[in-house]
Amino acid sequence: VHLMFERCYQDGQYGHALGVAFESMEKNKVAEILGRLLSSVSSSEDEVVTTLKYALQSAQTLITSKNFRVEALSLVASTLEQFLQSKNGDYSSTNSKEAACTLVLCRQILGDADAVGKMIASLIDATKEEEDDTALLGLQLCFDIVDSGDEAFVTKVAKCLPKQEVVEGGGEIANA
Repeated sequence: VHLMFERCYQDGQYGHALGVAFESMEKNKVAEILGRLLSSVSSSEDEVVTTLKYALQSAQTLITSKNFRVEALSLVASTLEQFLQSKNGDYSSTNSKEAACTLVLCRQILGDADAVGKMIASLIDATKEEEDDTALLGLQLCFDIVDSGDEAFVTKVAKCLPKQEVVEGGGEIANA
């Protein structure tokens, strides 16, 4: 099995390696694979995001143990956060936006409303400096969370978002 992991690393097949680690329920291997994925010189941003999206989907469908699934999803979320931190808050690329969406979904599955709220707030705030649709993505994620049907989670996320107020006269919105 360990030779199989090495072969996957050499071939850049991190998704295959993750599948083996998920099936064998080896948390340390999952962490090792995700670490190698991020630090691999040959991995493009597109490959990293695609592999992390695959990891989220596979963790949900392949892993039957609830405890191991939570551990694996936590590792995937941490890796997504590291990837986004390397972008320094720049969500203008498609890969960054996909990583942000995947992170929000992963944190939602884990029930981490604080992290979801912070991610959405950073997406909405990112547009203040740039002319792109990042804020719209943040708002779309809000709608997606509401559509999930978990009212308690939605309420917790809403409490984490910055409050807005209408300024009289100009009708402008300012942070409270």
